[in-house]
Amino acid sequence: MSRSSSRVAGARLAALSTVVASLMACQSGCGEGEGPKLDVPTYPASGKVLRANGSPLPGGIVVLVPPDPKSPKATGPIASDGTFNLNTDGIAPGAPAGDYKVRIELDPEADMSVFGTKRGLPFPAKYAKESTSGLTATIQAAGVNEFTFALK
Repeated sequence: MSRSSSRVAGARLAALSTVVASLMACQSGCGEGEGPKLDVPTYPASGKVLRANGSPLPGGIVVLVPPDPKSPKATGPIASDGTFNLNTDGIAPGAPAGDYKVRIELDPEADMSVFGTKRGLPFPAKYAKESTSGLTATIQAAGVNEFTFALK
């Protein structure tokens, strides 16, 4: 095989690889004008996060972590009134059915003045890790999935 034949074969192989990768990506998540999808159904889930004094936590992110690390996490930004709505992997509203451990994160771009502090967590540090928060949630396929997380 000559050097130019080898280059042509390499270019064709690269083009074929690109087409195969695109087809695989679309098979797992895109359709006609739609974005990526999850392989599992999700169910609406929402709630509220309260501080130790009972006032709403005015920002942050609720993160539901499934026991299987391969399963998607559900997250929800916390509004100024402490409420949140979950979304899975940023592509599907709600969360898949199952049991979750929960952590509360601060939005790295958050204005800390809304928490009444300039730095540090506006709640006990144990809530920043799902392994220590003690917070749990069970998402059910039927019924209402509404949670109140009190950070004491």
